[in-house]
Amino acid sequence: MTLPPQNSIIGIWGFGRVGKSATAFFHARGYKLAVMDSNRNISSDNFIKEHAIPVYHQSEHDAFFSYCSYVLVSPGIDIRPCKEHAHQWISELDLFYALWQKPIIAITGSIGKTTTTSILTQLCHHNNIPVACGGNIGIPMLDLLPQRDTAAYAVLEVSSFQLEHCVSFAPDIALITNIHANHLDRHETLENYWHAKARIFAHQQKKQHLLAPLTLRERINECNFKSNLWHLSNTIPSDQELKAFSPDENIVWHTETAITLYRTMNYQTFQLPKALFACTFPMNALAVYSMFHIMQQVTNNEAIQNNFDCDYVSYPHRLELVATVNNITFVNDSKSTTIASTLAALERYNHAQIILLLGGLSKGANREELIAQLPRSVIFVACFGAEALQLAAWCAHYGFAHQIGNTLDEAFKVAYAHATANSTLLLSPSGSSFDLYENYEKRGEHFRTLVHQFEKQYPPQQL
Repeated sequence: MTLPPQNSIIGIWGFGRVGKSATAFFHARGYKLAVMDSNRNISSDNFIKEHAIPVYHQSEHDAFFSYCSYVLVSPGIDIRPCKEHAHQWISELDLFYALWQKPIIAITGSIGKTTTTSILTQLCHHNNIPVACGGNIGIPMLDLLPQRDTAAYAVLEVSSFQLEHCVSFAPDIALITNIHANHLDRHETLENYWHAKARIFAHQQKKQHLLAPLTLRERINECNFKSNLWHLSNTIPSDQELKAFSPDENIVWHTETAITLYRTMNYQTFQLPKALFACTFPMNALAVYSMFHIMQQVTNNEAIQNNFDCDYVSYPHRLELVATVNNITFVNDSKSTTIASTLAALERYNHAQIILLLGGLSKGANREELIAQLPRSVIFVACFGAEALQLAAWCAHYGFAHQIGNTLDEAFKVAYAHATANSTLLLSPSGSSFDLYENYEKRGEHFRTLVHQFEKQYPPQQL
């Protein structure tokens, strides 16, 4: 994909982070613009007013598409009902890929993609490898383009929404962390969701690399991939599994002391970087380690020393320790918007008595499956938000003590009232934030504020 002809009128559908970024990008290049959004108040935006950009309300859909030559759509908008406009779409991913012209690492998956992206980026900076990080992790991709001359790589977190309509995006290194039911309100079936995720490698070529859990091997083989495939495994594969691999397939697995790389009957064994594995879940750590290995191969970069000292690594809103007050540990896991991510968080804290805050929107997933799988380390569930009544009903059915708090403030008070010494109060909602908050970051920040307000009531000298 290249930039549209200069006389084109570019439409921006949705004026959130991506929409604002795209509006500034195209305006700086001299294009005429129009913006469409469901919020009529965007007309008062300073950039729109200053540059006299026409604004359409979503009810003026037909007029907007008639006016515009091409349309860039924000990822959260479902364009499937608009097939008659398929010739007008511009994909943010395709546009970035065409303009970046340097190596790209792209990370997707149901859970772990933000954590893995964050750790990889911080490790790169720590090892003096300049990278530009963005995408679904917070910074729109087009805002990364000014870093093109100084960055060795772009590291992108990409969602199924960003991937599903791209037609040329082909990252040099692609990672799929895992696949679990998610966003079924948009994709309808797990199969559709998988096919959206699979577009991360659909256009890759022979010299490019795809990393994915060994459990996805059959699905990937059905897609006729062309790139080098690296399987990731938490367990040692059998001889039968190894013999089934083609020359373009590799496998990386770990034990408590070592990492082993297998390719075409050859084994390489490396010492396990314990600091890296201690700071995140094993499959995340194995993915980061493997990407570093590939980066060293691709670039022949001797500067990559595999320095996995991880004391500096942090990732807000994912298993983030906020404070310990009155011997109660408060953990912000607001990034947990899926069943699988909440179950992973609970496994991480399986040694503790857990007071769990569940809320948000299910995105088409059946959260009864989550309640049915809750470990008995969960001693109380505080349900909040738009689906609190249904969550509470499932808790009652499966015998978990629970109470409803309509807001996070109310749920926090309820949760603390049931906390005991040495327990963990865990915000891991398992749903999106959009019933009460603009995004999961706002939800996590509110939780932090509640904890710190509570902390002030019990300064250290009173503990």
